[in-house]
Amino acid sequence: MALALAALAQDIIPVSEIQAGMKGYGKTVFKGVEPEKFELEVIDVLHNVMPQRDVILIRCWGHGLEKFRVVAGMSGSPVYLDNRLAGAIAFTWAYSQDPIAGVTPIENMLAEARSPSTIPLSASSRASASGLVPISTPLVVSGANPGMLEELEESLKPYHLVPVPGGSASGMLESPKLKPGSAIGAQLVSGDVDVTAVGTVSFLQGDTVIAFGHSFLNGGKLSVPLTSAKIHTIVASQHLSFKVASPIKTIGALEQDLLVGIFGRLGASAETVPYELQVNNQALGASHQYHFDIISHQILTYPLLRSLLFQVIAHAGPTSEPSTIKVKTEFQLERYPAITYEDTYYTMSNTFSSQFLEPIQLLLMNPFEYAHLKSVNMKIEISPELEVATITSAWVKSQEVHAGEDAEIHVILRPYNRPETKEVVLIPVPEYARGLIRLQIAGGGSVAPDVAPPQSVEDLIAALKKILPTRSLVATYPVKGQALDYNGTRLHKLPPSMAATFSPPSSNLARPTRELNYQVKEVPYIVLGKTRLNLRVLPPKSR
Repeated sequence: MALALAALAQDIIPVSEIQAGMKGYGKTVFKGVEPEKFELEVIDVLHNVMPQRDVILIRCWGHGLEKFRVVAGMSGSPVYLDNRLAGAIAFTWAYSQDPIAGVTPIENMLAEARSPSTIPLSASSRASASGLVPISTPLVVSGANPGMLEELEESLKPYHLVPVPGGSASGMLESPKLKPGSAIGAQLVSGDVDVTAVGTVSFLQGDTVIAFGHSFLNGGKLSVPLTSAKIHTIVASQHLSFKVASPIKTIGALEQDLLVGIFGRLGASAETVPYELQVNNQALGASHQYHFDIISHQILTYPLLRSLLFQVIAHAGPTSEPSTIKVKTEFQLERYPAITYEDTYYTMSNTFSSQFLEPIQLLLMNPFEYAHLKSVNMKIEISPELEVATITSAWVKSQEVHAGEDAEIHVILRPYNRPETKEVVLIPVPEYARGLIRLQIAGGGSVAPDVAPPQSVEDLIAALKKILPTRSLVATYPVKGQALDYNGTRLHKLPPSMAATFSPPSSNLARPTRELNYQVKEVPYIVLGKTRLNLRVLPPKSR
């Protein structure tokens, strides 16, 4: 995406020629789709505000900016001095009482386009003048309830994105001609909910577009749909006024996120992740289908998935009554077979739990490699009954049992709002066992699966298959032999000589662990709680 800076020299004004008191104009959309001019005057130039970066300070007026001050959504608005492009509006001070903005010089923007900086964006941002921060970008959200906006706001705080309610640009079938000062959107989510960050075009050359004047998602290569946008109005706020906008039509793809702005190509396509949800709510007798397309991003894909799930649960999820939720998830990672995961959860009221997405979070946030998510399909069944039971007591039918026989464990469960019930779990006692055996009885959701600490994405996928169902009683107890966790795999029943070789561990890839037996019994309830029992084993009966 290299740009010929020399060929543009006659159209830009370098920082070296900019003096305090110079007057000029900027362009941005105040309403509709057509950029309009506003007046400005240079206050001064701040040199080296950030590493090898200058900032031009300006005061703006016109179109109500005296009241609005600097507006979220103006990021990228081109600034002209002596009828030459000086840069793009990018910075302000929080709670400023005046329409004063910091401008990223066009010299820096074009130089960065030719040779992107290796300076970490987070470090560069911290180096800015005290209080001078990137102008927050309005994140226009349509098709969502207020709770989702709060969820997004919490997730996206580090990115200077401010979720605001929006709508669709109804009646606009054709995209307006893009020009410097036009509104432009970076679309994080489309479909039944739309989430689009709206800023302003700074510069156009051929199919290359530069916008925002500052970083968007803290830098790096990106693949995000670019849209044209319509501005409905500006809302005045003591903290930061903002544009209310709507995306119109996809026009290209954002490809680079740099300190000085976002860089995209018109006509290009961005990669997105299809997210399909089906919700059957027995409590309400309703069934709903949802579809979203989400950006593929190492950090943001998961919080966006979580926020959309929050929206779905709020719209078609449980009532205020306690409910049981069965979730079946199938998702696809690049280079790996499709992964299917299902389990049962519960809620005491119309609340949201991100644990439905924990398997996806585990893989997306793994420390081994970028797990490139390709698709997600979720089916959610909501029952009006709270199918939860707590372990209240347990005992062994006979405190003493002979080796080679089954020990009969009786467990009393207290279901929610129902009489107590009893479950029996049979424990096969090994032939070699003698003396006291310590048993743990617990619900499957609170028992660690029989896996080694994962050392790769493959290990994580294998571990998911061994997670115990929440609707189960699980008895665990130590058995003869030594297990070994080696490079992500749990090796069982090793000979004593091999176990001794790794005790103490001779490698950080190998670690001895207890050999446990797992006895699992599925039950009709999500089991909560745990208890411990002692079992005395006698020698085998003589035959």
